[in-house]
Amino acid sequence: MNSIDERDLDVRSRAIRQIFNIRKNMMKKMVDAMGKDNFSKTEIMIIIMVKTQPYKATDLAKEIGIPASTLTGVVDRLVEKGYVERVRDENDRRIVLVKPGRAVIEKAKAAREISKEVFENSKELSSEKWWEELSERLEELEKALEEKSQE
Repeated sequence: MNSIDERDLDVRSRAIRQIFNIRKNMMKKMVDAMGKDNFSKTEIMIIIMVKTQPYKATDLAKEIGIPASTLTGVVDRLVEKGYVERVRDENDRRIVLVKPGRAVIEKAKAAREISKEVFENSKELSSEKWWEELSERLEELEKALEEKSQE
């Protein structure tokens, strides 16, 4: 395996820091878009994730990086507000899935408009090819880091 010198390590560290900063800035925009509801970042992450597919509570907690016990309280608040629902898995009634509630559709539109606005402001980064290549590289990095964390 090739040894990474200091410069290479600095470049990689800077890239990771930039990824975190992008996430932080996007989350701030999303929090602003959610407005009067005063969502926490964790609540926004849950809404974004369940919007695309239902999640088992344990999988959702793991994906977000919070304890299942913490997730329970957060999901309770979102259920009360109508943003998510808990449903039993049809194949295994012991499994509870978290899926989007009615109120998510409205907020998803607002969040989508914010994302669109952010990305339209950076025309040089708007080519589909650029995004596909970036996504492929990030996927490679994600897999490598996951494999390393499994060791």
